[in-house]
Formats: sequence, C-alpha cells, structure tokens
Amino acid sequence: MKKSGTRITYSPTDLARFMENEFITWMDRFYLEFPAEVVPDEKAEEMEILIRRGFQHEETVLKGFNEATGGVFQVSQGDDRYQDTIQAMRAGHRVIYQAALQRDVFAGYADFLVRVERPSGLGNHSYEVCDAKLAHSAKPSFVIQLCCYADLLEGIQGRRPNHLTVLLGNGSQARFRTDDFFFYYLTLKEAFLKQQCTFNLGTRPEPLGRGQNGRWETEAKEWLEREEHLRLVAGIATVQIQRLNAVNVRTVKALAELDAPRIPKMLDSTYEKLRSQARLQIQSRGLDRPAFELIPPDPADPRKGLALLPPACGRDVVLDLEGFPLIEGGLEYLFGIVYSEGGELHFKDWWAHNPAEERIAFEGLMDWICERRSHDLKMHVYHYAPYETAALCRLMGKYGSREQEIDDLLRHEVFIDLYRIVRQGVRIGTERYSLKAIECLYRGKRETEITGG
Repeated sequence: MKKSGTRITYSPTDLARFMENEFITWMDRFYLEFPAEVVPDEKAEEMEILIRRGFQHEETVLKGFNEATGGVFQVSQGDDRYQDTIQAMRAGHRVIYQAALQRDVFAGYADFLVRVERPSGLGNHSYEVCDAKLAHSAKPSFVIQLCCYADLLEGIQGRRPNHLTVLLGNGSQARFRTDDFFFYYLTLKEAFLKQQCTFNLGTRPEPLGRGQNGRWETEAKEWLEREEHLRLVAGIATVQIQRLNAVNVRTVKALAELDAPRIPKMLDSTYEKLRSQARLQIQSRGLDRPAFELIPPDPADPRKGLALLPPACGRDVVLDLEGFPLIEGGLEYLFGIVYSEGGELHFKDWWAHNPAEERIAFEGLMDWICERRSHDLKMHVYHYAPYETAALCRLMGKYGSREQEIDDLLRHEVFIDLYRIVRQGVRIGTERYSLKAIECLYRGKRETEITGG
C-alpha cells in the first residue's frame, strides 16, 4: 500500500497478505500512517535470496516468451506506465511485460499479459494475466493476486479474463478458471477494504503464532508476551483459543489457574493437556531449566511416548541432515552421524555441493548405516522430527538408489523419531518443543547463540 496526500492505493499483494493474516495489513497501514512509531523487521538473508531467485525466474520466463513470440512489449518505467499499458493492449501485442493496471483504489504491475482471441473493448482480442512464481506449486495467495489483476484488467478491456495462469519455478504452469475463485476474491476484497476504511488504533487484530506475521514478527512477539496471550501455550490451536475465550479465559496464567471441570466443545483430555502445559510454562519462568512432567502411558494405546524407545544398543547412532531448499530441486548438503566407539563419541560427515555429490553422500551414508547395522540388528538410528526420514525417502526416489536398504530400515523400525517420543511422553514448560528450545533440560546454557535450525 502507498499513500499520496490523503489517497491510499492498495496492491494485489496487500490483498494476499490480508487473506493470510489480517494483523499484517493492519500493521502495514499503521506503519503507513505513523512511520516513526514502529520499525518493521529487516528482511532475512533467506528472503533476500528468494527475491533474487524470483527475479531470475521472471527473467527466464521473459526470455521464453521472447523466443516463442519473436518479441515482448515491455512497458516503460516512467510516469506514463498506465497509458503505455493501455496503448500496448489496444495495439494488440502478443505479450506485454510489467503491465501497469489500476482500478478504483487498487493498482499493480502484472508480470505478463498474454493476448487471447476473444473480443473485448479493445477489439477482436483481449488479455489474460500470467504471474511468474518461484514456487513449484500454486498457493491460494497466488490465485487471489491473479484474481485482483483480472479485476483490474476487466476495468480496462471490459471483459473478465477466462483464465489465470501461474508460471511456476519448475517450468510448469498452473491454470485456473477465473470464475471458480472470483466471487471469493470479491468477498475477501470487501473485508479488506472494510478493515482499511475503519482503521483506528482500537481495531488491531490479534497476531498469529510464531513465523506467521511477515515483517511484523517482532511486533507480534512483543504484543503476545505483553498480553500473555494464549498463543504462547505450546501446541495450542486457534479453535482451542476460541473455545477458551468463550469462557473468558484469555491469558496463559488464567488457563494455568483454571479450575472449571470442563470446557464446552473441547475434549477433556485436550483441556487437561493445555492446562498442564500452561501451568508448566508459568512455573518455568525465570528458570535456566524448565519444569517438566512425564505423561502417563495410556493402557488403551501403549505404543506412544517413552514406550517407543527401544533398548539401548552400543551401535546406535544419531542422524542429522541439513538442506538448502533455495536452489532448483533443493540440496541436502550435509549428512551427519554421531556414534560411539571405544567409549568415545565420534562425528562422521558427508558433504555435497551439487546433485552428483548429493547422490554420493546419500549412498555413502546409507551404506555406512547398513554396514554398521549388519554387526548388530538391534541398532537404531535416532533423529529429531521426521525431516531426516522424509529426506532420505525423497533422495531414494530422486536417484533411484538404495530402495531396498531404505525399505528394510523402515520395515524394521530402525529410525526412531525422538520428537514424536518427546511430544507424546514428556510435557515441558517451554513455548516450543524444538530441539533448541528443550536442550536446556539435558545440557547447560549455550555460550554461542543459535537463531534457527
């Protein structure tokens, strides 16, 4: 969104952000009105990489259109962009790049307008909009953006485009019928404009959980902590927050101290789990080592939690993979194993800087695990969260290699997901159950900071 005098112009991106989280567009407006009052988060390095790769993908698509059509009309970057776009559309160019579109309070720049032979106010032809996206599959926000461009385009050519096209980062296309989504778009647009027209300091929506608040993540975190909001309770869902709000429970402390026998429309087991979690988080405040409690096993469902831990074996290993998803097809660049030998811990690693090395590293890891297990079939491979097993299965399919070995390890339940065991077997007074969040239970405070992973 941009402000010129008293007029505010919104973009299709604003509408997509509103669909994902109303807090983001409220904060965007607040920043627009009071720029000295708040500071948005800086773009993460990963986001900068994604932006650069997005531009590279757009250039690739542009090159493809140039080769296919013999020339793409590129709209000028000056103040006359809107008029240049209209003239190009009337002239009937086959593809128009960076078309400037506007209608009422919305304006934006469509990546590509592609001519189709259907009559419109332009003559015997009209245009449909195509947007280049780095993702490998279409997301709802992409479709909403395209619906907004289609709306702007209809205002110019007098005809709504029949189709919307997303040009994906893997070279494929996702094509949608406009009317399948357009009326939902209109409802969303109405709600967004209502938020903006009634904007005032008393209407700020509640932020969503960690990692869902765009460039206002820091503001959201500070607000949630200041309000002691229920979103700080580990594992709580939005619908559960709504059930608790309905009985006037709005803070972590209120939930921890709640003595109601049950909550309407909530399972008693869910209520007890959330209340215990809140209580532990309250108890853990200010402690270097958070409070925790074991979750009693359920006789009706014994294969859960700590019961999933197999007997220890001297050949057990711990596996960790590190991946880089921001290149075509992604890359698992580090395969790491910790194992015990002669009473001492050792670390073995396989590195990869390209797909060929990735295959060698994957096969080397699998051969090493299988050779070690051949000496003792009681050996297990421990990991935290399902990423490792999912990545190994993906690499198996990608390279058509080590299928039998992976199948054998999965069938014999060699992989042990410690995250699953922790979540089902232990309740800990932390807001998250990531390895970095709970490691203080078994080791001292880190001297170096780890911000992610």
